[in-house]
Amino acid sequence: MKFCFPYCTDTFLDIMNEVFFYKSLFVCSFIVILVSWPKIMEFIKGHEYCYCGLPAVVFTSWTTTNPGRRFYGCEKYKHGFGCEYFNWLDPEMTDRATIVINGLLRKLDRIESEKRLEDEFKGRRKLNGCSVACWLCLVVVVLLFGTSYWS
Repeated sequence: MKFCFPYCTDTFLDIMNEVFFYKSLFVCSFIVILVSWPKIMEFIKGHEYCYCGLPAVVFTSWTTTNPGRRFYGCEKYKHGFGCEYFNWLDPEMTDRATIVINGLLRKLDRIESEKRLEDEFKGRRKLNGCSVACWLCLVVVVLLFGTSYWS
């Protein structure tokens, strides 16, 4: 037994189901387009675009889990606002590559800090050397001109 309003015929219900189907199909299509908008723009223009509609910028990750791995992001990200678009450009690295790159980065940091300390030490030594040379010149000048002045 069906409980229905007087106008709820089978034809009416079929039409309503069809309208609902197409309406839900439209909503689903809209969501798919919205989510895949950057890929659609990339296909149309040959570039990667963020959700803002701007060309995506390539950044490089220097985290320990993805050292040196490039990714696309919104160009407004660096300014503290943007659409938070993110898409990896490079494929995922193997665990071995990640370990090797992190080890090389640590070694580079150590070499740069040692070089910085060495440059600071050389700078101090030059300053001290200059002070000694200045004092030596002053003594020579005083001895040369001082003796002729007093005689």
